[in-house]
Amino acid sequence: MGIRARLLVAMGYVGLTVVIALAVPLGATLERRARTSLENRNLLRATALAQRFSEWNLTPDGREVTRELLGAAAARYEGRVLFVDARGLIVADSNDAPVGTPYATPGRPEILRALQGSAWSDVRTSRDLGIDLMATAVPVVEEVEGSGQVIILGAIRITQTLRESDAAVRRTVLGLVGLGATALALALGLAWLLADSLAQIGRAHV
Repeated sequence: MGIRARLLVAMGYVGLTVVIALAVPLGATLERRARTSLENRNLLRATALAQRFSEWNLTPDGREVTRELLGAAAARYEGRVLFVDARGLIVADSNDAPVGTPYATPGRPEILRALQGSAWSDVRTSRDLGIDLMATAVPVVEEVEGSGQVIILGAIRITQTLRESDAAVRRTVLGLVGLGATALALALGLAWLLADSLAQIGRAHV
């Protein structure tokens, strides 16, 4: 292999290494942005849903309507939506978990925080499913008539897998790497042709 060919190979190796090195932090940035965007959307969704609930939704008559609302929301958001009361017991669940099941556990910090009055989101790996989940919970509150005070009735939680958003990030990064590699190959091809042309011109003037 001539010096010119070895130089072009070295340039190609360095260029491809640079493309991949840039893609790694880009992928991490895109992943953070995708997760932040999903978190913000789910906070808005859960808050809007919580505003539709009142003490009536905790009653036996209100539970069926509540379950239907949660089922419709789960279908729209492609996730799981549940409502727990102030003690952390399930009132209704789009996955039909039994009413009264304890859900305010240390393994579900988003529900514990929501029952304390704060919206909260948490990303963790599901041991049962083996995939990453984003769980977002907000408090359900109701104003005490005439007092201006509010009481926490419970919490709404939305859970979604991160499979689709992570896959979209991977596709974007791989696409950018592919474009970078293609551009690098074209640049090296042009460099080869130019070097060959200059070499021929040089030989013609010898």
